[in-house]
Amino acid sequence: MQGAVFRCRGDYAGNEFIIGSDQRAFLCRYASDLRHPKKQDQITLEWSYAYARYHAAMMQTLIVETLTRSTVSCSRSPGGLRSRYKARAAHARAFGKAGLVHARLDACGYAMDATYNPIWVDFSMFYKGNATLMHERQVFFLHMILMDSDSGHAMCLGHSVEVIASEAKRLSRHPLDLFEL
Repeated sequence: MQGAVFRCRGDYAGNEFIIGSDQRAFLCRYASDLRHPKKQDQITLEWSYAYARYHAAMMQTLIVETLTRSTVSCSRSPGGLRSRYKARAAHARAFGKAGLVHARLDACGYAMDATYNPIWVDFSMFYKGNATLMHERQVFFLHMILMDSDSGHAMCLGHSVEVIASEAKRLSRHPLDLFEL
């Protein structure tokens, strides 16, 4: 992953890339002692492209080989994840309607400002009831994270957006589709 960043003239990101499989897919943080995926597994990746200390992050869960019914239901909640970025409360409502309140994180994104020491996580986190306003030209990382410990499945999708006049412009050309290996 870092090689791909360098080939595109990027820099080291402010945080290490997150790679977690099996139960480590639930961490949403880097875990040492990397392992090889099993024949049937889930892998959560979060990475950032950095250029001149500006970051654009992405997050994705990869499904290795076989999908289960609960994994599919996590990835295809009512209304779709893409249409739910208009308000922070919509995040909670969408997963509530899907019966996934027990599996969702309260936060669904954060700002990515130009800071030093560079990181790609900056104040403020997005959560229901947060009064922080978004302004034009700001960049945010929006993520929808489901961690269903009952079924043992994780599903994470995230991408960077720039706020423009009345909406958010995606900064990635990659789709938010479910990846199966």
